[in-house]
Amino acid sequence: MLNITRKVGEKIIIGEDVVLEVMEVSGSSVRLGIRAPRSVPVYREEIWDSVREENAAAAKTAPTKLPEPPKVPHGGAPARTSVRSGARPGASATTTQAKAHDRLDQRVSDPQGSATKA
Repeated sequence: MLNITRKVGEKIIIGEDVVLEVMEVSGSSVRLGIRAPRSVPVYREEIWDSVREENAAAAKTAPTKLPEPPKVPHGGAPARTSVRSGARPGASATTTQAKAHDRLDQRVSDPQGSATKA
């Protein structure tokens, strides 16, 4: 283990993109600031230990039977509506998708943009 002495305001650099800064020292307590990319998980040790224990316990339990998928009517998948598609309430996703596809076809067939865009 590397032991480093730092004063308030001093920093420790780990790798290319993790920075630890001593923010405050009060008695036996030290407040640290940590700057790291969102892709780097940062945990307090007691939380990390708890997560590891829960994961180990979950790995030991027997898997339960998964719920059955919904029945699909003969002829294909059921139509789904999507909040992200911009579908109006009551409009089917199929209709909305068809309209979007038609607009895309217009743009592809006339890349110069002289076609009327819907």
